[in-house]
Amino acid sequence: MQKQNLPRLLLTRTEARKGLQAQIEKGEKLSAQTISSQEKLSQAQDDFSNWSIFNETLLKKFFSDTSVADSYHSLHTTAFVIRSFETFSDKLERYKRNVNKHIKRLNGICDQLALYEDPSTIPSMAAETQRLQKFLLGLLETKFSSCTGATMGLKQRSLGL
Repeated sequence: MQKQNLPRLLLTRTEARKGLQAQIEKGEKLSAQTISSQEKLSQAQDDFSNWSIFNETLLKKFFSDTSVADSYHSLHTTAFVIRSFETFSDKLERYKRNVNKHIKRLNGICDQLALYEDPSTIPSMAAETQRLQKFLLGLLETKFSSCTGATMGLKQRSLGL
């Protein structure tokens, strides 16, 4: 069985959770608003669309690849298709269901943040590079212990140490 590589967070879990929670709260406001006319429903659908596009962009910025954003985007397959036979009540119910489905997905992503590595758990590239340089220098010193001091200094400079 092949190990699935999950994307990495590009910010801390705390920062990601804070950003997702803010969007969840906005979604809950969209879902809770009173909509009493077709005009208000059309405006709410526009607001939902803008909110959802923002969420997708946010997810692309939060993760090292687009897989989480793509998964969120796949919820749009049942977006607002115009159905002439639907009553206003049917349209409103579908709108609320769609908003709630997106809120649920954002909550799921928030709940799964512990599964993703974040920058605080990944050694910095500079630290990793330094560690590798020290390892290589140690290897060179062991292998070429008979070298003169001048030659060893040249080797250290070539590694940037």
